[in-house]
Amino acid sequence: RPHGRAVPDRDAELHPGQFMRIHQSYLVAKKHITGREGNQILLPNKILPIGETYRKGVMEYFGDGGR
Repeated sequence: RPHGRAVPDRDAELHPGQFMRIHQSYLVAKKHITGREGNQILLPNKILPIGETYRKGVMEYFGDGGR
């Protein structure tokens, strides 16, 4: 792993603003997010958990300031 980064993180660098890390295991394209319920992100055919580490940033994206 050159530069100590995981491969999925490079995708976000190649397309800044288009992706959001919501969990250590999940990098999602913002255009596919249909909503949020509690600590989960809703996609058209999936529900994914929001990891504790990423919760504040996700909540800020949705306009509720990390609460």
